[in-house]
Formats: sequence, structure tokens, C-alpha cells
Amino acid sequence: TYTSAATVQDVVASAEGNKDVDRSQVSMLLYGHGDGGGGPTEEMISSLQAMSDVPELPQIVFAPPQHYFDAIKQSHGEEKL
Repeated sequence: TYTSAATVQDVVASAEGNKDVDRSQVSMLLYGHGDGGGGPTEEMISSLQAMSDVPELPQIVFAPPQHYFDAIKQSHGEEKL
């Protein structure tokens, strides 16, 4: 989804819903009120920050989208993309 509310369920679903997990261990969570809705709220950001310290949850990294694409390239090499 591109309008995640940044809940624990959203974070887990993003990681578990990775259909390419056999090729990449990273996934991207697009959170906020998307499609013209105003982006993320402070509550969403705070919630994700709090979840980043919970070892039972998927690792959360705040980064620009390019970080995600670079991680995929690094794990597979650009020639396979």
C-alpha cells in the first residue's frame, strides 16, 4: 500500500508480504496519508521510531527511497536488474 498508517501490523505485513524474499531481504513501507492526503503525521513517525527499538519486529530504517534501491542493487548486482 502507499497509504500505510505505520502500525505494527503494517510493518509486519510489509516484511511478510515481500514476494521477492528469496531474492531480497529488504522491503519498503510507504506510510502516510498518500495520494494528496498530506503525508505522514508526527504520530506515525513517532510510532515507527518506537518500533525501531523492538527486536521482535522487522528492522526499521528511516532513509530516502534511493537507500532501498541501492540495497537491492548491492545484494544482486546491477546486471541482474
